[in-house]
Amino acid sequence: MIDVTLDDIQDELVIPLDPFESFHHQTYHLLNMASFDNHHIHKLGIIQTLFLIKYMVSQPDRTSQNGHVQQLVVSVDDWNSSGFQLCVDLCQIHGVSFKLSHWLDLIHVVGHVSRGVFVSDSAKQDVFKLDQHLIPMLDPLTCYSLYQEWEHWFNKLYDNRR
Repeated sequence: MIDVTLDDIQDELVIPLDPFESFHHQTYHLLNMASFDNHHIHKLGIIQTLFLIKYMVSQPDRTSQNGHVQQLVVSVDDWNSSGFQLCVDLCQIHGVSFKLSHWLDLIHVVGHVSRGVFVSDSAKQDVFKLDQHLIPMLDPLTCYSLYQEWEHWFNKLYDNRR
């Protein structure tokens, strides 16, 4: 696991040219790259993923007309706390991580969360046990200024592909 913090967001950008069509044969545009070592590319890839999450979260929900996403539920152990906090800060939404023994348990959690119901049965208590609940620590203006350059280039490059 690589720690990614706010200090890792710089002028260097990794922007996918076709993020919603091709996951296996993706083409990236690299801007202002100072280093191409593996550790640096890995951090930029994580930041690019967080910015793409921010892009998706900021889009209004057109199917239900309920506005924007309010909460991010994370179910994987691969996220370290610094990356999760950075995602919450960039997206400006609450983040909840459940202690799940198996990824399929997420189906039950999402179903109960969407209905606003939490089971208090002791047999199911482990499924619904919170690991972390994070709130944004940065102000919205700072978060948007970090994301704005990436969004500008993403929209410019992605719009030219469609």
